[in-house]
Amino acid sequence: MEDIYAEDLMILSSIQIFAANPDHIKPEVFGTGFILKHRDNFYLITVFHNIQYRDLSIFLETNLPPEDNTVPLVPVGNFLFFDLLKVSKDSNFEELSNLIENGGHRLDIAFSKLEKLPNLIQPGIDFGFTKVDRRSKLYLTSDSITDPDKNERYGFYGKINHRYDNYFLRMEPTLKLNLKYHHTRKEFHKFIAPEVISSKNDYEGCSGAPILDSQGRLVALACQIASGTKLVYGFSIQECLKLLDMSIDAKQI
Repeated sequence: MEDIYAEDLMILSSIQIFAANPDHIKPEVFGTGFILKHRDNFYLITVFHNIQYRDLSIFLETNLPPEDNTVPLVPVGNFLFFDLLKVSKDSNFEELSNLIENGGHRLDIAFSKLEKLPNLIQPGIDFGFTKVDRRSKLYLTSDSITDPDKNERYGFYGKINHRYDNYFLRMEPTLKLNLKYHHTRKEFHKFIAPEVISSKNDYEGCSGAPILDSQGRLVALACQIASGTKLVYGFSIQECLKLLDMSIDAKQI
């Protein structure tokens, strides 16, 4: 991974996800994800509630100019997700298969193996305190994963307030910074935002964004907020990696 400021990496690693009818592609559901390089392969990682719609297909925003009257989106499929009661680090193939077959608590995590890296562009953006020129999106690597630390600061990037202006989809970029780690419960890390979250609209669309620390290390996926509080929930990247490794070893993905 190239040397880059953490705030810039939050922007460059975050990828807009759309759910749309494949017969007439007009995005209806909006979320975020990122690409993780792990064990010499690339995986799109996001939260389950971004891809749960059976009648909609999943696409990635490319920010490329349209060609031959086609929508500049990349389709992604074959997502793996889990209905699990508990996954231990020592779970084997048989235990994993039984958990998948028998069901249980649905974990808000999903991933898809990418056969090749899609061409995704980050348009130039200027938040004043940080600026990114137009360039290719970046993937994250599993060797940049770490545990959350109460002495660190965290943040993530996404797009909110999705709305249609006639045929044009309008979105507002947002960069959430200065989150503090609070504690961990089961698969989720709890973070404290610097201000009370007055409306879910200020965060809606960011689910699945990679939460990074001030050194650009990956700790979680943004997945939920509690309006009227300062609480931001992130799905633990350690738990995600555990599920991904088990799935690879069990040849589920």
